[in-house]
Amino acid sequence: MKQPIWLLLGAIWYNLLTLIGHLLFPIRPVQDSLTRYYQQLSAYLEAKAALFDPDIEGDQQQLLYNLALANNQLIEAMSQTKLTLLSRLKGDRGQRSSRFTLHYYFVAQDIHERASSSHIQYQLLSDRLRHSDVLFRFQRLLSMQARACEQVAQSILWHKKYQHNPHFERAITHLENALNNVKNSTSDPQIIAPLYNLLQNLQGIDALLKSISTEQYQISHDQKEETQLSDEGLTGWRDIVLRIKGHLTPKSALFRHAVRMSLVLCIGYVIIQFFDLHRGYWILLTSLFVCQPNYNATRRRLTLRVSGTIIGILIGFPILYFVPSIEGQLVLIVVTGTLFFAFRTVQYAHATLFITLLVLLSFNLLGEGYDVALPRIIDTLIGCAIAWFAVSFIWPDWKFRQLPLLIQKNHDQ
Repeated sequence: MKQPIWLLLGAIWYNLLTLIGHLLFPIRPVQDSLTRYYQQLSAYLEAKAALFDPDIEGDQQQLLYNLALANNQLIEAMSQTKLTLLSRLKGDRGQRSSRFTLHYYFVAQDIHERASSSHIQYQLLSDRLRHSDVLFRFQRLLSMQARACEQVAQSILWHKKYQHNPHFERAITHLENALNNVKNSTSDPQIIAPLYNLLQNLQGIDALLKSISTEQYQISHDQKEETQLSDEGLTGWRDIVLRIKGHLTPKSALFRHAVRMSLVLCIGYVIIQFFDLHRGYWILLTSLFVCQPNYNATRRRLTLRVSGTIIGILIGFPILYFVPSIEGQLVLIVVTGTLFFAFRTVQYAHATLFITLLVLLSFNLLGEGYDVALPRIIDTLIGCAIAWFAVSFIWPDWKFRQLPLLIQKNHDQ
């Protein structure tokens, strides 16, 4: 009975520290959300760029599916950022930091709308323009803009000013010249008109990225109502019931993930009780953090978790040997704890490394630093194995892939 009580107390303590952190650094959650938003926007633009590779043959459906998945993840990041902004902006919309966060949010929203508004028959383009450099230039420009969004994400995270790449202007000019050459050599409107529309949207994206660098994002009179954050939260019990009913089906990704997590934690707790593991809560924590709503995200998180834990152990042993003093270890505990929270939402492998060091140092103060290393690795591997089993065999997401419906849903959004 002690472990559930300790887990509950740990959760309360963690939430208390999180609340204190939000009070001391109120803008940090917004910055983290915006960072993830721009990182997902970068991934979406890269997925879009892959469709313009003329050497890809027969993989259009997979590329479209990858684009639809990236769009789904981008919309989720946008929704989470919007909720964080709504929570932050109540009562302090006039503050300078709040205006900047709104600036970044609306720029990302506009970039997404422009990137997703061009509808092109990619297979037709690949067949007709295989020997032209136009597709390569579109792909390169989209990849450059994807990297720019990643740079914006890093500038938000590290409080640095974003510097717009001056090579964009030259890339756009060369693309426009190449497109004019194609227009002069063919009169097919199925090819020319969509490409010019896409070029116009990419020029708009370039202007939006430049506005971040100059901090001069302009909102026209007609756009002001569209750029107001609408609060779409739950408005009453009826809304709550309808929202829950909509997810009480295996077709809902949230429902499948909830069932998986329930079984994952149940299996983990059975293993703890059956083998009477003294620190088995590491299994539960690992499974909780590693198991994600889809297979690819879980596999990536699993790799980062295992590598971060093992590297943390390997680095931790020399630290315990060369820093034997209690004072030095207390300082390192503060440093590693701070670094864990700094990297928790942006670099999971780094965060795992630092929390592993913190665990080793904390237990070393009790004289158990070297003793917990092997159990830490074993429990991490067990927790990761349970999470992998869950996403692989309990309603795996590939059984619910309906590409036409997914593409249509994202098109409607």
